[in-house]
Amino acid sequence: MNDTTSPHLPDPEVYIGDDGTPRSRVSGDVYFSTSGGVEETSHVFLGGIGAPDFFEDRPSTRIAELGFGTGLNFLVTCKDWAALAPSGATLYYTAIEGYPMSAETLRQALGNIPEISSEFTELIAKWPPLVKGTHRLIMNQGRVHLTLIFAEVKDALAGMSGHFDAWYLDGFSPAKNPDMWTDDVLGRVRALSAADARIATFTAAGRVRRSLTALGFDVQKRPGFGRKSDCVAARLAGESRSKKISTKPKAIAVIGAGIAGATLANALHVRGHKPTIIDAANCLGAGASGNPVALIAPRLTRERVPMGRIIASAYLHAVRFYDALQDMGGDPWIGA
Repeated sequence: MNDTTSPHLPDPEVYIGDDGTPRSRVSGDVYFSTSGGVEETSHVFLGGIGAPDFFEDRPSTRIAELGFGTGLNFLVTCKDWAALAPSGATLYYTAIEGYPMSAETLRQALGNIPEISSEFTELIAKWPPLVKGTHRLIMNQGRVHLTLIFAEVKDALAGMSGHFDAWYLDGFSPAKNPDMWTDDVLGRVRALSAADARIATFTAAGRVRRSLTALGFDVQKRPGFGRKSDCVAARLAGESRSKKISTKPKAIAVIGAGIAGATLANALHVRGHKPTIIDAANCLGAGASGNPVALIAPRLTRERVPMGRIIASAYLHAVRFYDALQDMGGDPWIGA
């Protein structure tokens, strides 16, 4: 399963225990606490990064999660962020999962949790096929950008760039899933962290705490949840982000009304800005993009080479975008 050229993803072998909690036969561990998954996420992860104050005055919040699992952490975060973040703000959420679930399995795991029912319904409607690589899902009318990376954690982190404001380390416990907690993995977390980045994790294992401390994080034990006595919150030493950041919409001109121009204007609109498209023909798609028939013709490759993965991910994203456009009756101002 470590062959990075293989298009196949391993089966997580999920089953629902007698207590109603989803479990993995692969790791022999639960996906969330039997005492209440939503409450566990709120305490361990949102509480661990300092929410709700963490979301205030941020025009964008960037969170990465190692171990997407059922998506519960993402869904609860979306709900709380949407209620607390300033108008016009955007949540960028990146999650790595080596054993992704099918849509049907997700329904069995989370379909009966009323607190996140609306967020879950949207996630399931846009859930990608289980194809190895990167999948971008745009939710909440463009305010939430979910990037799912179906791959081994070490490979995924090696290909990532940018800096994240917070991390959820939510792989199964270090004893049952050690590959998620190696020094190499935690080192990449540090390299991809913004100044004053936060970490929240259910584990309080001494080896993990020592590794994070050695990487420059201020590590604190917190009361655990359910049967677990402790969990961990960490904060990267460094200059704190200044508050009072303006999220005022900007008026932006886009020259050209072809596919690129119209899509760019849409992206600006869903981020709260006010785009104006300028085109000599005064209508969408009249120039170079004005073909009588529009076809999506991806050059899919047999070999799982990087370019093939990019093309496959772009094709699947385009399908979601155009399906959403059709559902909106052709309104160009939508999120894919």
